[in-house]
Amino acid sequence: MNKDILIVGGGISGIYSAIEASNKTSNILLVESERELGGLLRKLKGCELIFDSNKTSSTEYLRTLVDKVNKTGIEIWKESYVSNILKEDTLFSVDIITKDGIKNVKTKSIIIASGFHEKTRNQSFIPGSNPSGIFTSSAILYYVNVLGYLPTKTCVFYGSTDLSLYAIESLIKANVNVIGVFDDRENPSCLNKNTEDKLNKYNIPLYLSYTVTDVIGKDRVEAIEFSKIKNGIIDENEKIRIDCDSLIISQGYIPECKLIESLNAKMSLWTKGPIVDQNSMTSIDGIFVTGNSLMAHNEIETQIINAKEVGINAAKFKQTERELIDVDFDENYSFVVPEVVDLSSNLSNINFFFRPAKSFNNKTVKVYLNKQIIFSKDYTVLYPPKMENITLDLKKYDLTSDSKIMLKIE
Repeated sequence: MNKDILIVGGGISGIYSAIEASNKTSNILLVESERELGGLLRKLKGCELIFDSNKTSSTEYLRTLVDKVNKTGIEIWKESYVSNILKEDTLFSVDIITKDGIKNVKTKSIIIASGFHEKTRNQSFIPGSNPSGIFTSSAILYYVNVLGYLPTKTCVFYGSTDLSLYAIESLIKANVNVIGVFDDRENPSCLNKNTEDKLNKYNIPLYLSYTVTDVIGKDRVEAIEFSKIKNGIIDENEKIRIDCDSLIISQGYIPECKLIESLNAKMSLWTKGPIVDQNSMTSIDGIFVTGNSLMAHNEIETQIINAKEVGINAAKFKQTERELIDVDFDENYSFVVPEVVDLSSNLSNINFFFRPAKSFNNKTVKVYLNKQIIFSKDYTVLYPPKMENITLDLKKYDLTSDSKIMLKIE
C-alpha cells in the first residue's frame, strides 16, 4: 500500500494536520492506537475548555472535530500501532500492527503526532515506600473519563500543571475528596486562567514551594509528607502530613518520540522533542512532528496553529537539499521552536513558539539578525506556563549560511 502521508496519532494535532493536508491530497492514512480518535480530548470528557476566551465542552468539541476529519474521506486505522520505520530511497517503509495482523505501508512523508507522557514517580525522584495508589494526572483522567473507573476516594496532588487541574475537575464531579495541590515551584505551573477556573472555583488550596519527602503506606497509600522548600533547601522543621489513599503526580510532560529516536533524529535539549526547522521537519527529510510530540502545549490555540502548518508542509514535501542555520536564544527562554531555519525553504511568515524560563513583567522580546534588531514586541507579562508565538518574515533579509539569529528578552 502506498500513501502520500502517514499520520501517527489521532489526537487534536493529528486530526488538524490530516484535515489541512486533505486539501492537497486525499491519499492519507491516519493511524490511532486507541479505539476512538481524540487523544487527550477523550480523557477530558465532560471538562470545560477555555478556547479563544470562550468556554467549550471538550466532548462537543471532539465530536465536531471527528466529524470534520471523517468528511475528508481519508483512511483511518484505529487500534493500530506503528512498530517500525525504515527509509528506502525516497519513501519510508512502515510496519503497522493492526487487528488483522502486520501491514506494510510505503509513504512519501510522515507526521508524528503521538502526544506525550507524564513524568513518572521515579522520574520525579519521589522518596518513600512503594504502595499502590500513586498515579499520574493523565492516568486518572483515563480511568475516570474513559474507563469509568474511580481509583481513589481521598487524594492529594503533587504538581499544579493544567492537566492536574482537569483531573481535579473530573474527580470532584465524581465526589472524590481532593485535599489540596502541592508544587515545588514558587509559582503555579498552570495557566492563570485555569488557576481561576479550576482551583478557585472548587476552593482547592494550593501550596507552593513544597516537595514530597515521604510516601507512607504498605499495601496502599496512607499518607503523604510534604516539606517546605526555602532558598532551594528542604526545611525539615516545616512539614505537612496529608492522610489520603492516593498521590496524583503531575510533574511535567515528555514528548513521545520513540519512533523518531529509533531513526537517530537530532533531539532538543530544551523541549526533549526533536529539533525541527520552520516546516516542523526533523533532521530526517520527510518526517514532521507536531503537537505535544514536539513541545508541550498548554493551549489549544497554539497547538492548532502548528498542526495546520505541519499538514500543509507534509502535503507539499519534496526531497531537496536543505541549508540550515541555528536559532539561538538567551537564558531567559526555556525553549524556542524552531531551533533551525532552512534557507532553501519558505522564509515568509515563520511562526516561532517560545516559553520564558521565569516570570517577567514589562519586558520586550527582541530578535537579532547579525546583531541588528529586526523584530521587537512588548509584553506586560511573560510567565513559563504560557507559550507565546511571534511571526517573522525573514524573506526580506539576505540570509546566508553565516547569518546569526538570536532571540532575547530584555
